[in-house]
Amino acid sequence: ADEAVIVIGKDNTAIDLLMAQLGFIEETKFMTYFDKNDSGENGGDPEESKLISYEDLLGKTYTMYYNDAVYEKDEQYGTSGHAYPYRYVGERTGENADLEVTGGSGVKIKLTGVLRLKQDLDYGCLQKGLNLTEDLVEKFIGANRQSAIVKWINEESNVKDKINAFLPADQKIKTDIYLSPAEHLNKYYVAPSNLANYFPGFDPSALAALTGGAYLNVSVDNAIKALSANDKVTTISFYPLDFDAKAKVISYLDAWNNAHEQGQKVTYTDTVGTMMSMVQTMLDAVTYVLVAFTAISLVVSSVMIGIITYVSVVERTKEIGVLRSLGARKKDIRHLFNAETFLIGLFAGVFGVAVTYLLSVPINLLLKHFTGIASLAALPFWQGLVMIAVSVTLTLISGLIPASSAAKKDPVIALRTE
Repeated sequence: ADEAVIVIGKDNTAIDLLMAQLGFIEETKFMTYFDKNDSGENGGDPEESKLISYEDLLGKTYTMYYNDAVYEKDEQYGTSGHAYPYRYVGERTGENADLEVTGGSGVKIKLTGVLRLKQDLDYGCLQKGLNLTEDLVEKFIGANRQSAIVKWINEESNVKDKINAFLPADQKIKTDIYLSPAEHLNKYYVAPSNLANYFPGFDPSALAALTGGAYLNVSVDNAIKALSANDKVTTISFYPLDFDAKAKVISYLDAWNNAHEQGQKVTYTDTVGTMMSMVQTMLDAVTYVLVAFTAISLVVSSVMIGIITYVSVVERTKEIGVLRSLGARKKDIRHLFNAETFLIGLFAGVFGVAVTYLLSVPINLLLKHFTGIASLAALPFWQGLVMIAVSVTLTLISGLIPASSAAKKDPVIALRTE
């Protein structure tokens, strides 16, 4: 038997439809849940969740039947009471419950493993549910593509395409395929091309309304896909090793799309890029808020430095007068106060950077304990130098007006100031 594995959720949950198909949930109970969910009601009670052990799953064997084994041609098709060219005979109950499976009627699969995503991961390469080997899938699809019902669908579709080429839009023939979940899981009925000849007023929407929405109209391609006969590749998943490799893949796809017409372009979704974009948007918003608060604090601190420097000028007015009387020039007085503000800014910048480096050690230890990421809080050396330069520049700018005011004071008036 070919091997298969079941992929479950991180919380050890499995898909109820799969469990019903594997025989762990009674069909009548599952269909009750299905009908209730379809009508908008609560389909199941969480307290009724069934516990299934790994031992019950592992080693079980099942049969995947080919289309020719479950769809039988109706030889009386077209007569009264026989509106469909093929009928479903796939039930394995009653007298045919133990029907022998030969190599031409189906393949046996054996459940050999149960896979679950690691707790520290959020994404995996396998979807939740039953996963088969590539060889088995190709073998199963190849056999179903040669089945009678699929050949009939393709022939009917080709004939109708040729007829529709000569018909107005409102008179084109449609191939309608109906799914009736209330009777059989995965059961498809194919409406004949000449059904309109027997029922001129036939309306699929009216039929759906009459049956309470139990039938679903689907396209020919979807019908062939449902019959496990479609081997067209619809999606390809890439798992790059790192962000650099991901960027190369995206760059290649973009170059391909730019060089080809609309019908040959590749539509792709960068899942990680989308998530990173969302996170980056949030980080940008937080950054803008922090920058705004930082700018406000810098403006306030600059004003306070200017006020403190001006108070120092007022308190040292007599000292300024003495220096001027001893021959100090205006620019010497200005340089004196500018030097003081320079030293204040330099000391403040060095102190702030030093405190940042000291606090980064315990902060990183704390963050590593909660997030598992080391060196999350880090200040590069060149950024520290920039911060010191910004501190010196702001204090110098804040002290320009008080220093200029001190340089303009009259020496005589300054000496008389007490």
